[in-house]
Amino acid sequence: MKDATDAAAGGARLFTVSPCATSLNLYSLGRSQAEAVALVTAIRKIEAVTERFEVDYPDWPFGYGTVQHDALPVFFQPTLILRLKAEAPVSVSRRDDRFEALSAELHIYDDCLSVLFVEWDATEVVCPASRFDEAYTGAAKSLFRDHILGALYEIQRSLARDSGAMKVLRAPDEYSVFRPADELPDAPIWTARAMIVTGDRANAPPLAGCLGGLPPEPRELEGAQAWIGSGNSLFAVTTGDPERFAFDWMRSMSLCQFYATLLNHYQSLLLSEVRMLEHAGDRDIKKRILQTLERKLDHLDFIRLQHERALYGLQGARRDLVRHTHEAWQSALQFANVEGWAALLRKQIDRYYRRRQLAQTRILKSIVAAIGGFSLFDLAIVLVNESRSQQGDGVVGILDVFAERSADTVLYFAVAILIVLMLFTYLSEK
Repeated sequence: MKDATDAAAGGARLFTVSPCATSLNLYSLGRSQAEAVALVTAIRKIEAVTERFEVDYPDWPFGYGTVQHDALPVFFQPTLILRLKAEAPVSVSRRDDRFEALSAELHIYDDCLSVLFVEWDATEVVCPASRFDEAYTGAAKSLFRDHILGALYEIQRSLARDSGAMKVLRAPDEYSVFRPADELPDAPIWTARAMIVTGDRANAPPLAGCLGGLPPEPRELEGAQAWIGSGNSLFAVTTGDPERFAFDWMRSMSLCQFYATLLNHYQSLLLSEVRMLEHAGDRDIKKRILQTLERKLDHLDFIRLQHERALYGLQGARRDLVRHTHEAWQSALQFANVEGWAALLRKQIDRYYRRRQLAQTRILKSIVAAIGGFSLFDLAIVLVNESRSQQGDGVVGILDVFAERSADTVLYFAVAILIVLMLFTYLSEK
């Protein structure tokens, strides 16, 4: 967070990290710095937002220069950060528990996603260890619903009337993922919890004992030890500046949560597309493929390339933090699963196009056979006419065959040959 807190001074800081849905989707591939400035400037003009939040650019150094810089692609950089204004801790009540939020900030990304960081008072245990995860997840949900959700409504409604800002945003029909502002869920997608303590883990406050699901052995970082679980994490800063470590951790966790949420969304999205293709007719499939599905698969490739670029663009302690977090969360397996669904969809698309190509080939060959059949009609009529107009010359030839047959018999024979040719063409292509 931006300012040091009493909890940090006491040697322990407790955070919840919650990915959230928004209705903002940006042109991340070609977005310029000037366009990002225009968007932030437009949001700073919304009084309903600025009276509750500070609207800031990410105060993270990007590019090259020192280990404090990260050469991240635009897609993995927050476009803006909303920091909740509060002169005193914000009280959040849930059932019989009362929590104190020391600060909160929302990192807004592309693809209608954001990441909410809330720092909670860690000086006392406010709930039993058996309810720790559920209690702080509920507290994060209450804070999001009471303080964050309304700001997201106002941002979308106000930007929809700002022609300059809308140039930076995609229209809803161009989204790979989208929810209108009035359909946003009133809760985060999920919530993770993390504690950062100063010194050895043995010196951690009692609240650290509520963190369940931690691995038995820590991962070694430069100046710190990390117990990273799927939902809870504990970091012990043994040497160096705890404030510096907390800042690096937030930058790393923001990227990891955004990426994990993207993969989770695409797992659900592609599964629903597989089910849709399984039951849709060819006409619906053609429309869906042309309008949405291929664009989603292309965007997944874009995400992969941008993430690879982000990984080698990280510097300093953040490189190890992201690597260890991805390993603990099995992010590589998660992406492999998403790519498996994408490969299945691509196979279905290929089969659909092959079916269309075969159908078109059958039609073309049938047309060619029909043309040949009509040529037989024409030939039969010519031969009948010629056989009857020629005088007998005593030499047996092909015209004599037709001279002895009626015109109807010749035409029926030609029709039979036509039917046989068309049937043979159809069966050979089936």
